[in-house]
Formats: sequence, structure tokens, C-alpha cells
Amino acid sequence: LLAGFFSPLTSLLVARFSLVPVMRGIFLFGFVVFTTKLVILHVKSHETETGRKRMEELRGKPLFHSVRGSMGVIRGMLSRRALMLVLGMMACVMVIRGALESFLPLHLTGALGMKPEALPLLSGLKSVGMLACFLVIAPRLKPRDFFRPMAAALSLMGALCLVLFLLPASARGLVYLEVLLEALALSLLIPLFSSLQMLLLDKGERARMYGFSLSFCLLATSPFGTVNGLLSRLGTQYPMLLAAALALLALFLLTRLRRSVAPGQLG
Repeated sequence: LLAGFFSPLTSLLVARFSLVPVMRGIFLFGFVVFTTKLVILHVKSHETETGRKRMEELRGKPLFHSVRGSMGVIRGMLSRRALMLVLGMMACVMVIRGALESFLPLHLTGALGMKPEALPLLSGLKSVGMLACFLVIAPRLKPRDFFRPMAAALSLMGALCLVLFLLPASARGLVYLEVLLEALALSLLIPLFSSLQMLLLDKGERARMYGFSLSFCLLATSPFGTVNGLLSRLGTQYPMLLAAALALLALFLLTRLRRSVAPGQLG
């Protein structure tokens, strides 16, 4: 989130030096940062107790031995109704975020007539909003009381996407408010998704289940880039309409999740 504060700087640099040299500088900076991160993680991070036990179990065994049992893990995940509902909601939100991040800028600079220089400002404003909400709101969230904040956040996301679909060029200034409200919704959803996912995963197979969870979400969301691309041919606002529909689907899954979670299951 702190990186988002530097987004407006890229707009100033492009205006001063043009796009190509600025992008080369960003790529060089990225190389230095990621290399530094790799070194710090390798030197300073330590394996968990569960991870050490797993390494002992696999010591001296063939590489593909660790794949054994994966189907059992997947079957175990599929049998956990609450977990699959959480992953379904996560997939919906991933598609919504993808539409807002990839296709909303095209809509803003195209049909709504905003200047490209405004996009980094919107990104920075979103980061400020999310950081403030994470600091103030997220610590107050509790997984056992997930329904109301998640329902409010998903309803807000759906309403924002519908407004963006209907928004006329004369009211494009409302996009700045939309960015702040989106930040509020995400600051509610992200920590609760993470908490619910961890609480519903099997402790002994948490690593593999977490990896399969991410794979499930990526598999479920992968076609929507193409779908949104085709919709954008009809009009750059149509990916927003699909995003609003997915917010409604996520709300439906949330109501099913509320019925699927046993009392005391989430602490």
C-alpha cells in the first residue's frame, strides 16, 4: 500500500522524460528491489514447525513422492462446503478487482474523457484510503462476526460497479469518491477472507490446501480476462456490469456460507 503513494510520481516522470526511459528506470528499480527481497528472505526467514516435520518426512525420498496424497487433499477441500464457498467469493472479488484495475482505466480515459495523468492520482488515492481503513477498521474485524461487514462490502462493490456502468462523462468527478469507497470495501473483505480461509483449512495440510486454494481461484478467474475483453468491444463500461453481477453472486454465496458455518467453528 505504501508503494501506491509513489504512483503520482510516475505521472510526473513520464511528463518530464517520456514513457520509455521511465519504464526502463522502473524495471531496473524492480530488479534491485526484488533481488534485495530474495536475499533478505533467504537469510532472515525460518521454517515453521509444521514445515520442518514435512521436510523430515520427505527427506531422502523422490521429488514426486510429495505429490502423493494430493488428490486426497483436494477431495478433503471439496468436502468442506464452507471453504469452497469462501473460495467462490474470493474468485468473484478477484474478477471484480481485475475488471476495475484493467478495464476501468480504459473506460475513464475513453468514454468518460479523463486525462491519463489522473490515473496515477487515483491509484495513490486508493492506497491512502486502503491504508487508513486497514489501520482503523481491520483490527476491529472478527471472523466469527463475518456476515455483516462482508455483506456491506460486497453490496458496496456491486453498487460502485453499477454506478460506473451508468456514469455519464459529465459526472466523472465522482470516480474519486468511488476509489475511496472501493478502498473501504476491500479493507473489509481482504482481512476477513484471509482469516476465514486459514480457519477453515486443515492445520496439518495447510500449506498444500492453501496452494490448491490459490490454484482454484486462478483457474476459476482465468477465463474472465477474455470475457471482459470481448465485452469491452461492445463498450468499455460493460466489464463493470459483469463485475456488478459477480458481486451479487458473491452475496448469494455469503448467505449460503452463513448457513454452512457451525456455531463455534470460527472461534
